[in-house]
Amino acid sequence: MLRAPSRKQEGDDQEDRAGDIAVAEISGTRLAQLHGVLARDSDDPAFAPERATEADARRWTKSVRTMVQSALADAWRNRDRLSPAGQAQVEALRSQRPTLLKWVDAAAARVNGHWRVRIHGDLHLGQVLIAQNDVYFIDFEGEPDRPLEARRAKANPWRDVAGLLRSIDYATHGFAESEPGAETAVTVTAAPEKGTDSVDAGSLALPAAPTTRERHARLLGQFRDSAREAFLTGYRKAAQEARPDLLNEAMDEVLLDLALLEKAAYEVCYEAMHRPDWLPVPLDGLARIAARLTDTGGAGAGETNG
Repeated sequence: MLRAPSRKQEGDDQEDRAGDIAVAEISGTRLAQLHGVLARDSDDPAFAPERATEADARRWTKSVRTMVQSALADAWRNRDRLSPAGQAQVEALRSQRPTLLKWVDAAAARVNGHWRVRIHGDLHLGQVLIAQNDVYFIDFEGEPDRPLEARRAKANPWRDVAGLLRSIDYATHGFAESEPGAETAVTVTAAPEKGTDSVDAGSLALPAAPTTRERHARLLGQFRDSAREAFLTGYRKAAQEARPDLLNEAMDEVLLDLALLEKAAYEVCYEAMHRPDWLPVPLDGLARIAARLTDTGGAGAGETNG
């Protein structure tokens, strides 16, 4: 799903990219329909939707604060593994912590009165199947590092939306890292002379063309932003049709930002524990979200430019 464009595709894959953006919009539509079903009235207390209370708001505040502080601690402990740019992001996050936590307190407190429903809980591109020109979600067991009670807990639907948006960000980062020719330099080593086992003839570092890298980075950014926009467009439209009161225009942007912040912080903790080489990906996402929230007070929607 969502095949990020490669350099060789820049001039000839417009049709494929349009198809991938369409898949993103369908995914948003299907997720909103799933949330609409999960938000239906039910005689089963485990599935009956509820309005968030002040106690629920306090619990979410505590959860996000704890996750953010754990992420900053994990990133700091692993700072020697990071590039200079990554270390600078960790330093910036540490300096932003008081302002960021203050934003969390204000944002989470406003969840009071909004819907809490059963959600997927661990939604990312690996949980999305495409078959017969449609999208299907699988694996509803929730985030593996959370206890069962937390996985079954009702939550704000924007947490699933944040999971997909963060996964799109992962996809574009992973593609950029694995794309052949993405190295910053090409090493050319002379062949050993005939009759010798090996010859260290030295190497010549040839810088990669900056215009090519910059163009590819810009293309990936455009793809990421287009996929996010399409996904959110599909979600919002279908949510209004499935259950109009599921969304709240005045609060949706704040709730999505809060969910994105929590998810990125969770990813930092997860990667630090399980895959430290991947730590720069969620760290970059967390740093961009935090910078935007502390600069603008969280007025923007989603993870714009981030």
